[in-house]
Amino acid sequence: MSEDLANKIRKQPGRKRLKDDEDLTNDQLSKRRTQNRAAQRSFRERKKNLIQSLQDRILEMGIAKNAREKELLEEIDRLRQENEMLKRNSEPLKWAQTNTSPSQYSRLERIEDNNVLQCAPENEKPCKMK
Repeated sequence: MSEDLANKIRKQPGRKRLKDDEDLTNDQLSKRRTQNRAAQRSFRERKKNLIQSLQDRILEMGIAKNAREKELLEEIDRLRQENEMLKRNSEPLKWAQTNTSPSQYSRLERIEDNNVLQCAPENEKPCKMK
């Protein structure tokens, strides 16, 4: 039974509690209050510094986000322009494919590595460099 009571009455973890204020002398009480004021002042200063550093970090991240957003919007605009150009350039090819058949071509030209190749139909000469 005494073990059960001992288990129930365990020491609290952490620092030991100081004597109650009533048991302290005036000098001890004054010293304790001075320490508490200094500790509280220090805590407020650390808290203020932490809040300021977090606010600075938020500001920096906002600036970085805005810069990245601007870059991405410019990239989107560039890609849209490129897409429109490719659509315009591919329209003649689509039109040519739908309105002509392969037998109607007399010659097929293509550009490869800045050299133009001319290919004749099967009954003519083979491809040659221009």
